[in-house]
Amino acid sequence: MLYRVKVGDEYSEAFNSTWGIMAGDSISPALFLAYTFDFEPPLSSDDVIIEGVHISKLAFADDVIFLLFANRNSPSISAMQDRLSWVEGEYCARVSFLELNASKSLCCIIGARHQPDAPLTVIAPNGGDTQPIDYVDHFRYGGIHFSSDLRNTFYLNYKTWASKAQNAAYNVISTESFVGSLPIREGIRLYFALVDPYLIFGCDVIIDTIEKNLRTLEKVQLYFLRRLLGLNPRSPIGPLFTETGVMPIRHRRIILALRFARYALLQDANHFVNLAFRDAIQMHTNGKRSWVTDLETALKRLPLFPVILDIRELENVAGIDSLIDQVQSSCAQFLYQSLDTERLPLLKGELRPIVSTSFQTVLCLRKYLRTVRVPAHRRALLSLLCADHSLGVEQFRRRRYPDKSRIPPECRACRYCDAPTETEIHALFRCEGPEESSMLIDRRLEFMERVDQVDIGALGERLVSRCTSDTDESAVIAIHFFLEHDDLAPAFAKYVYDVLEMFPISL
Repeated sequence: MLYRVKVGDEYSEAFNSTWGIMAGDSISPALFLAYTFDFEPPLSSDDVIIEGVHISKLAFADDVIFLLFANRNSPSISAMQDRLSWVEGEYCARVSFLELNASKSLCCIIGARHQPDAPLTVIAPNGGDTQPIDYVDHFRYGGIHFSSDLRNTFYLNYKTWASKAQNAAYNVISTESFVGSLPIREGIRLYFALVDPYLIFGCDVIIDTIEKNLRTLEKVQLYFLRRLLGLNPRSPIGPLFTETGVMPIRHRRIILALRFARYALLQDANHFVNLAFRDAIQMHTNGKRSWVTDLETALKRLPLFPVILDIRELENVAGIDSLIDQVQSSCAQFLYQSLDTERLPLLKGELRPIVSTSFQTVLCLRKYLRTVRVPAHRRALLSLLCADHSLGVEQFRRRRYPDKSRIPPECRACRYCDAPTETEIHALFRCEGPEESSMLIDRRLEFMERVDQVDIGALGERLVSRCTSDTDESAVIAIHFFLEHDDLAPAFAKYVYDVLEMFPISL
């Protein structure tokens, strides 16, 4: 084999490899599979059988795993010992001239109430005494972590990949110490490139049926989005997704699982993944738990708008595509309804150009996150929109009377005037600010003049009249026009920043 080393655009002189395939060579796994092409252990009645096909082994590059059924109450290792003896005596010794390594082999009996009394053994190198294979409670194969506990077989998988995702999130956020505030669009790109792959790892085969496991992934996603947007941990969840276009990880993992089902259905009838998929459907039909049963459970647990699985939908591509559309619609309706709360008066869907059942309009990266380029102004705007600001209507929501009762909205008075509630619309367009200063009024007049100066014809006057009207809905509609306008969005963000500076958090 001849090799060259590439550094940048330059190549080294060619050199020979005298010790076989070099580590990292892409041809190595292919050559190993070719070398072990004739490795077919004898079939056993304890094999995993899918649609009449015996699955006696799985091979991933140079990692091989044997699968056999065992009695849960009194597991026997005799069938597995027979298989290992055949591998050593018939294949390794006579065909491949390899040796089994006991120290690199493991045995895990999933769901067993206790371990067998005797261990599995392999022959020691050079014909020495037999060596035992260790029993373990968990193992990793193909990147997936398995546990012997049937109640939560994949808990280590969630724990491990959530930790990796959290570290990736920290690494992305830490770039701000070098480049300054991270732009939203670029931050989302980094999220999908570095964080999301860990959050969706294995979602095609591991369906989220245990809420505790799923929340470890959701926690990382919420942390990253709040940190990217500059919001506090107590901020509402809905805007994190509706404003950035990022899909909640719960819905995203189900959609990817359904796409995997679509892929499995399109494979040849003798393809293992197609066999496993059809076997899962048959097991579900017969009332036994399978991958399809877990999928049905996950669909039923979608928040607020569950999806009911009709097993016939999984038998054709059109049905699976329909399920994907239903999950997207469920996600859109859930997020749309999460905006319909008194805590988010500026983001209510009925006052915005979004449709509750339209996945594309509910989840998209909003234009103002790209046009507002000053980080401090963008954070102030997001804090106002997402109920994470310093105004009384939000701050008194987190406080209580001495008797622990909540402070009603009509008692969260404005600190500068006699308004009963210090709301977002009041602070922006109605409050006159402190008596000793006209700064708030001056900033408001400057912004209104800016609206009049923008080349939008008579619409500018109507927008000003909407802002100064007595109805909050009219002002909210004007705000969303500002947010969608290339010139007015930065000006409005600057105005919001100035206003919030006059309403400090200390009440």
